[in-house]
Amino acid sequence: MAVGIVVCTLTATTACGELQSTGSEAGGATTTEVTSAPFEGRPSITDFCGDKPIQVALADGFGGNSLRKIMRRQFELEAAKCANITKTFYTDANADPQKYASDINGLVAQGVNAIITLNDFGPAALPALRKATKAGVVVVPYKSNPGGTPGSDYEVFVSEDSDAVGKEWAEWGADILHGNGQVAMLGGTPGNALSTAFLDGYKKAAPDGLRLVQDDPITTNWTIAGMQQAVTGLLTKHADTGLLLADYGATIPAIARAYAAAGKPLVPIAVTASSNEVGCAWEGLKAQNPDFELLSIDGTGNVPKIALRKAVAAAQGLENPESPLVKLSVFIDTKNGKMPTCNPALPPDADLSADLTPEQMKEVFAR
Repeated sequence: MAVGIVVCTLTATTACGELQSTGSEAGGATTTEVTSAPFEGRPSITDFCGDKPIQVALADGFGGNSLRKIMRRQFELEAAKCANITKTFYTDANADPQKYASDINGLVAQGVNAIITLNDFGPAALPALRKATKAGVVVVPYKSNPGGTPGSDYEVFVSEDSDAVGKEWAEWGADILHGNGQVAMLGGTPGNALSTAFLDGYKKAAPDGLRLVQDDPITTNWTIAGMQQAVTGLLTKHADTGLLLADYGATIPAIARAYAAAGKPLVPIAVTASSNEVGCAWEGLKAQNPDFELLSIDGTGNVPKIALRKAVAAAQGLENPESPLVKLSVFIDTKNGKMPTCNPALPPDADLSADLTPEQMKEVFAR
């Protein structure tokens, strides 16, 4: 008999990659090379549901933007496919590392069997994850690397292939700027590992002629207001920046407003995580800014599904061999004819690359 899911809120072969440990150490964490694989061809969570009743949770370091809402819904819908998942929990630390640790401890105390988590705090989150793992909970961080040792401090780290994204950005940017110009990377919360990973991937592939205005990601807190403020400051200090990189492309309208307020034409932008609003605004932005071009590498909202499959399989004592490293695909490339799409029937914040139906996407923003 199926067991209903209660949502509780607390304060294919080609897709299987072999993990190849390098045995090296980087910043106290074991570096592991993993063969990346696309979303297509991956298994269903029903292959790993097992028979044992379990409770699962998503612990968010910060849940305050549209992409996090979409990822939460992906988690809930994926969990609903296993009748023996009796409860799902969701926590939002609101960018507070102390609350994040408290959330993890609370989930463990409530008897959760598996936790997937986007921690936003990098290695600062590791003690809480390690403690939960030692308590017998399966922990699968995704997108933001906490450091430490997979298989010991937590089960496995699931993420986008940030080197591949960075390489796409670098090659596209070098073409756009003809190999010479200033570049700025607009990241998220201060010190988060995700923005750093994308920027590091870019640095590995960028030619010498593309010069970063600063070595670390510029803080935007992944919010509309934060992005507009950050770009306003950037234009004051580095008015001749010729290319922007950003790991939250849904904020492009805020970038455009900052440029318009400064009386400057919008420059080319390479991002991940675009939105319906970006697609709907494209024609107007291009008409006002003839040199504006856009590259977006998308599908980031689907990553929690892989993390949950890994967590559920481990909680059931089953092996899930799918690669924890995801090869994202180019969703928009205006310079090369892959144009943005717009669905006026969906909310502006909708991620058109997410594995959600239009009805499910509307539900996300109706809460």
